[in-house]
Amino acid sequence: MERRKYARMSVRLKCRTSVVRSAGHSSANGGNDSSGEICNGETRNMSRNGVLIAWAPGLPQSSLPVVGDRIRVDIELPFDGAHPRRLMYCEGVVVRAEDSQRGMTGAAVLTRIEFRDVPAEQLIARRAEPQPAFVM
Repeated sequence: MERRKYARMSVRLKCRTSVVRSAGHSSANGGNDSSGEICNGETRNMSRNGVLIAWAPGLPQSSLPVVGDRIRVDIELPFDGAHPRRLMYCEGVVVRAEDSQRGMTGAAVLTRIEFRDVPAEQLIARRAEPQPAFVM
């Protein structure tokens, strides 16, 4: 039975994620700090209240979310040159997580969405961090 409230659209955009934890609270993946390690990923599809994200293989398991974790997602929006560069800042709860040889995917129901202007040097695509290639 289909449980989604809104239609999904296939959208592939670069994103940055971190698991959000409250002080003194141990998340499902064992952490207890205020924000997990930042991981680069890519959206696969989105709706008005949800997102499916793919991460490349080889990332530390401790930095990836599990079902029930609160997650923060910064999604880099396309740049047209006429408007400021923007990120879609989201917070949500992970409702599905699957791991495979091709990497991990996770779905989150979003509880907060806002748009933020971002300096070019802070964009995900411009970061100098090494990024594993997606094999999908």
